[in-house]
Amino acid sequence: MTPGWNIIQNIEQTNSVGEEIDTIKKQNSYTIKDIRIHTPSKREGPNGINLTAQWQALALFEDIFSPHLSGTLLVGDSQNFLESGPIIGQENISISLATPGFDGEEVIIKKFFKIYKISDRIIDENGKVQSYKLHFITDDAFVDLKSKCNYSLVNMPIDFMIYDIWSKHFNASLNYSTFEGDNLKQFGPPTEGNYTFVLPTKSPFGCIKWLTRRARSSYNPADCSYVFYQDFDGYKLDTLMNLIKGPIASDGMYEYKLKNIQIETTRTTNQLSVVPEKVHFESEHDKLSEIKGGMYASSIYTYDILTKQYTSNWYNYFEHFNELTKEATGMNPVLSESGLQPEEDIGTLIHYYPTSTGNIGTVSLEDVNESGFNFDNDNYKDWVLNRESLEQQIETNKIILSGLPGNSKRRIGDVVNLKYPSPRPLTEEEDFNDKYISGKYLVTSVRHFITRQDYVMNLELSRNFYPVSLPTG
Repeated sequence: MTPGWNIIQNIEQTNSVGEEIDTIKKQNSYTIKDIRIHTPSKREGPNGINLTAQWQALALFEDIFSPHLSGTLLVGDSQNFLESGPIIGQENISISLATPGFDGEEVIIKKFFKIYKISDRIIDENGKVQSYKLHFITDDAFVDLKSKCNYSLVNMPIDFMIYDIWSKHFNASLNYSTFEGDNLKQFGPPTEGNYTFVLPTKSPFGCIKWLTRRARSSYNPADCSYVFYQDFDGYKLDTLMNLIKGPIASDGMYEYKLKNIQIETTRTTNQLSVVPEKVHFESEHDKLSEIKGGMYASSIYTYDILTKQYTSNWYNYFEHFNELTKEATGMNPVLSESGLQPEEDIGTLIHYYPTSTGNIGTVSLEDVNESGFNFDNDNYKDWVLNRESLEQQIETNKIILSGLPGNSKRRIGDVVNLKYPSPRPLTEEEDFNDKYISGKYLVTSVRHFITRQDYVMNLELSRNFYPVSLPTG
């Protein structure tokens, strides 16, 4: 079951359908202004099907590893819009939200999605009202499915290639903004080097993901953690390391409070902190799987089919981590350095990969070395080991904060601070927070759950470091 969805299920049984209820309005919350569906037949007229009075629960999802926003809408329907529309899963839906602004003004956010699925259809015992759930996603997901990249991109940085793909397939310029679209922004560092690629036969977003795995930061070539994602502000290109090194959000303090601890004890909650209802450890370190997957040490052997030359490269976790964090503070390895040699002790993953350098035809080694096509190379050995390790580091350390008060300003890519208690006897001088769990985290997923009565959210937090160093012994 999706964390937090039980809140919406409870509303399904208690809400009266079609009742005129005042819209929700509180600090840092959404106000539902308007929800409308436009069918392909246009039988409903230019204003569409108005569901503002019929909606019961709205869920909105953001994920830093996804280029799409998605969500679900629970509807209580006494007019059978599914038939009169009809609504079959090909419709556009517009959702207009308001968030509090300065001086009491509201900031209106209007988003457009495509309905792709109807589920959980139930008719009440009187046969007069039915409830159902509409599943929707950003329309660019459908544009992506209908498109393929079958061309080359010549002698340009990878971030430029991503912009080029974007403009070709989504009918946009670098300032892409349409009735159903969002802006494309790059907040992270520019990518290193020029390349030429014949793109694989993938969809545009598939090719963008293929390119982000190969991209390295021009500021720090050790950083190959680029992600392309969409939040409620638009599409963004950045690196996970650049994001996680950022400052803590002004409203990003979260503190888990033990329910059975009295307030007058030292374990009290900071007044500026937000208290989650539950903290769930989605994934924790599994050294056996991490070693097997090459998170700490791995190697790659490449064979150039033109020059008949082998090359070998080794990945060392400690060397890479030090390069990534050389200008950062409070970031320490998640592996103890006590007499450990990663290549010798835990190097289990070996890659073999063919390469080809230079032009096709009869050439000498000197011709290859001087060829203008030297940039036409995947440089697989320069990124694959680092990238695979970084992906595992983020995936193996995830925490879910559920039941948080809704915050319409929270975004994936934000940095937040978590305080988690240490369940052991403590003296007055000791910090009662667990030093290995507490600290900075990157928000990698946000799930908003809005009902007629309440607005809560779940956050997924990840990081690839400890805030304090491990003992070396």
